[in-house]
Amino acid sequence: MVAVLWGATGIFAGVGLQAFLGVNGLVFSCGSLTVAIGMAVLQITTLSEDGRNLFYEGIKPHEDYLNLGIVLLWGGPVILVFLGTVWWVVGQLTS
Repeated sequence: MVAVLWGATGIFAGVGLQAFLGVNGLVFSCGSLTVAIGMAVLQITTLSEDGRNLFYEGIKPHEDYLNLGIVLLWGGPVILVFLGTVWWVVGQLTS
């Protein structure tokens, strides 16, 4: 699920970047690069016991714990969609 999310948003960002720069061939490169980044973030996040529990089990009602890795793991694709949209719009306006 995480790999598909990162891959799809990377492809989306690649389409936007390709429109912005006017260069072909960036779509799948961005998709594979973001999958690698997402899997590295997942590996680093789940190294700690707290991160592993938070990722696989979710937050418990009595816990007030925030893990930066979890935030990056799920927030990174949202940022990529936003950037891809901005790049695509700017690319359409300047071409």
